Amino acid sequence: MARLKILDRFDSPVREASGLCCFDLDGAEQLAVVGDRDSVLAWAPITPDGPGQWRTLALTELPGAPADVGQLEAVAAAGDGRVVVLGEEPALLVLVDVAGSVIEGWWHISTAESPDFAQLWDRDDNSRGEGLQLLPDGHALVIKEKDPVVIVEVGPDATRASLDWQSMPATWDAPAGHSLRPVHWLDIDSAPGDLSDCEVVDGVLYAISDQDRCLVQLRHDQESLVVGESWKLDEKVEKPEGLAVTAGREWYVAMDTGNAAGAIVRIRPPGNQRPLA
Repeated sequence: MARLKILDRFDSPVREASGLCCFDLDGAEQLAVVGDRDSVLAWAPITPDGPGQWRTLALTELPGAPADVGQLEAVAAAGDGRVVVLGEEPALLVLVDVAGSVIEGWWHISTAESPDFAQLWDRDDNSRGEGLQLLPDGHALVIKEKDPVVIVEVGPDATRASLDWQSMPATWDAPAGHSLRPVHWLDIDSAPGDLSDCEVVDGVLYAISDQDRCLVQLRHDQESLVVGESWKLDEKVEKPEGLAVTAGREWYVAMDTGNAAGAIVRIRPPGNQRPLA
């Protein structure tokens, strides 16, 4: 298995970085990062030399913030200068208007009406949502970290599942209310020991493993997902938990370490993925 070497290192603006994404703000692509130590969202413009000047928002201090924002595990672009962050416990999605410094909505993930899934979800409070991608019609794809590794689609009540990550919305259609429920979930055959963040590139779903320190492709196989190609990460990558890919196909990984220095790295792209000119 080929290793994806580190190309550059950058300091993280948050402690114990756990999630990354790229999003557009005022016509410029940004790199966003969250950590599971504090309820802080940070972002910086992406330059040829890496992330530029970081800015931060303390989510608990923003207008519209729910009272129970906890540790943050993932972040995903929602369009129009907005992002959605994922909290692990309680399981919570929060829609943040970055430019306006305001929270536009929030949703708890409720398993009350899905007892079969609740048995999987509730086994360990610290092994719940770790990866996030936004889907059409106010749905979201969430990766359950481990014991077992599961991909779950959550959405409003009385909606149909699609797991359609090949039709990612440019702007997420935020649902009404404050609750999302599991509408479909799939096991992952031959999954690594755990999975953390995920990213969709050219219609292909990639996920990163902290425990196995690798990057994997995930693909449909009837009623489950299977691991396709996989790549070991550079031996100097420790506790990889965040994953983001820029429009120019540059790959970033965030490390959940106690030291913020050098905790965000740019790695060699996998397979035939190469930076765009």
